[in-house]
Amino acid sequence: METHGWIYGAARLAGLCLAAPAFSSRLLSMHLRLAVAAAFALALGARDATWGGAEGAPALSWAAALPLAGEVLVGAALGWSACLVLAAARGAATLLSDQMGLAGAGAEGDGLGEPALRAFHGLLGLFIFLAADLHHECLRAAAESFSALPPGSLGAGGASAALARLIASSGARLFEAGVCLALPVTSVLLLTAAAQGILARVSPELDFFAFGFLLRAAVGLLVVLFTLPPVAGLCRGLLEAAIAEGRGVVLGVSG
Repeated sequence: METHGWIYGAARLAGLCLAAPAFSSRLLSMHLRLAVAAAFALALGARDATWGGAEGAPALSWAAALPLAGEVLVGAALGWSACLVLAAARGAATLLSDQMGLAGAGAEGDGLGEPALRAFHGLLGLFIFLAADLHHECLRAAAESFSALPPGSLGAGGASAALARLIASSGARLFEAGVCLALPVTSVLLLTAAAQGILARVSPELDFFAFGFLLRAAVGLLVVLFTLPPVAGLCRGLLEAAIAEGRGVVLGVSG
């Protein structure tokens, strides 16, 4: 195994550890992420004798900076779409917190906290990612990518193509995940507000908007509770599709 081939492979795995959920957690230090990427690269390199890179792969030099950045991009493509799904879940929960009037719930006095509903959805998505064994799927996709795209074989054209495909696919995935996760509760809250308006119009002597905050919060939390099973299944499907999409980006570059 040539040294520069191992470094290209480690760069791809470092990109995965910097972008994929669980691996990119702030609870893990940067040194630990890089150590995991290096250990996994050593294990894969010892197994695969072709890690010297494709024919014509440049040796390590300043001219190899672009292929090295391309390797990081390929690794990030395998996990970034899944990371965006979790970001969309947190964003949808933030929107729901605002709609229910719970935007300040869980916020700390120093202003560094976050809404409790957003933290809950973020942890739920991460739990689904780990419980569905999708972190191993990310590592499996990274190992398979070395057969389709050997370390050091990605040129400038391939890096730009990977970047364009990654931006286009991840943007669509982010929009889809946000809409699907926020739509059930938002629809019910909209119907609740419409019902309040109709009742206030029919019986003006009764101030239905006096308890509107409590009603919206209670209805929103009940809908969140009863829609947890389908939302969890939807989140798992979106995460699996995102990982498959990352595979598609790599295969598109190699093809």
